[in-house]
Amino acid sequence: MKSKKTFITSAIAFCLFFSIANIEAEEKEQTIEFSGKAENVESFKLLDSGMYSGMTSLELNLDARPGEKSKMHAAIQANNIRGKIAEDLIFTQTAGIDPSVLENKLYLIEQTKSLFFFDISSLYIAFWKGPFDFSIGKQEVRFGKGLIFSPLDIFCPPSLEIGNPREGAIFSSVASLSFGNFSSLEGVAAFNTKLEEGTYALNYKTLLGSFKFISLGFYEGNYLGQEVFGGGLGFKGDLIFGIFGEALLRIAIDSLETKIQGSLGIDYSFSRDFIFTLEYFYNEENTLLSEKHYLALACDYTITELASISAFFVSDLAKPNIVSTILFTQSIAQGTDVGIFASYSHQKESTIENNVEAGLKLTLYF
Repeated sequence: MKSKKTFITSAIAFCLFFSIANIEAEEKEQTIEFSGKAENVESFKLLDSGMYSGMTSLELNLDARPGEKSKMHAAIQANNIRGKIAEDLIFTQTAGIDPSVLENKLYLIEQTKSLFFFDISSLYIAFWKGPFDFSIGKQEVRFGKGLIFSPLDIFCPPSLEIGNPREGAIFSSVASLSFGNFSSLEGVAAFNTKLEEGTYALNYKTLLGSFKFISLGFYEGNYLGQEVFGGGLGFKGDLIFGIFGEALLRIAIDSLETKIQGSLGIDYSFSRDFIFTLEYFYNEENTLLSEKHYLALACDYTITELASISAFFVSDLAKPNIVSTILFTQSIAQGTDVGIFASYSHQKESTIENNVEAGLKLTLYF
């Protein structure tokens, strides 16, 4: 019932947004632009009894310019997931709920191995005038510059999920003020049902030579059940190679307990076709990433204008637990890509210590 209400509410909101954008665009003689992506992924876990997973998704994007200094953006997604990934998702989301309430739904998943869900992934309005910008709605808010581990990204923390390393957009308002071309001040308020449980941040960015610097102050009203405040610093620039780093300090208001996260990385382009990135992450938090030391590596190689290979590796340095993947992508027509991928995971404390997954991905852009 809850998912049905969410779907109806989201659909009404999207239709209302579209209607307003269309009326405004007609009055201002502006156009509405549509774009999208359809994708299908089929994969098998080779060392886990050949377990199958599949996902088909459709993403539609709408951009409207009702005026010279305003923009409306909306993105909706429809997803169908099948096999093991569907089972994992439904049981994760329903953990702790009375099984009798979920009996019919779980039976459906068990029999069809399929789950459909709908989401408005972003929906916001933006305005700007001179040095001042303002946006409100469901939008992505990022401060960090890291490959995977950006401690400054308090609104979209990292995870080790392949292909989806960060959480998505959040309901928030963002206001920024630019001081020429070299510095800016930005404030963010992330909405919650209670104002005191929201997350609020203020950051200052500046450019010095070839380096960009950012300083951050924030308050989180409900971080792992606690009120916390803190601050952070970050930088990104070029020497012989690109270098970036971030540090974040959280302080619990009640206990004054402190937790530190930090990252340091380099990127280097051996040629126009090959890019290499290495990143280290230090973590005192016990969140989705519970270990203290992590290392991530990414490589991207452009074979031709139509073909490329990308590889990704991440592991904590203590046990270790490893997640890695390699993807070959070939463009077979305008706006149409085919990808072949393989991934390897090693979880030392899991009943399945090693697993290899291989699959095929078809993506159509329009």
